[in-house]
Amino acid sequence: KLFYYFRWHCLSSQDDEMQAASYHLFFFISKALETLKRNMFRKGFSNLIIKIASKIKSSFFEDVIFRNSFDNEGCKQFYRDINSHLISVFRAYYLNPEDLFLE
Repeated sequence: KLFYYFRWHCLSSQDDEMQAASYHLFFFISKALETLKRNMFRKGFSNLIIKIASKIKSSFFEDVIFRNSFDNEGCKQFYRDINSHLISVFRAYYLNPEDLFLE
């Protein structure tokens, strides 16, 4: 939840608290996906990964983008979080993870 309620409108370029929140969020997602993959059949996991990505995308829109205002650094950080971190996490489990998150 910290990630959703972060002060995106007044970030500095080296905001350590934001970096830590981002790291913890994507680490949690990565470990959860790893556990699911280990414990599910391949076809079931493939379908579930699409649903999980859809829920994350929806949550980012509803809980982060629509509820916050962003300054330049906040926009850059959010862009990095989605385009570098989140997509990288899903790349291990989905051939083209960009298709899941980018419109």
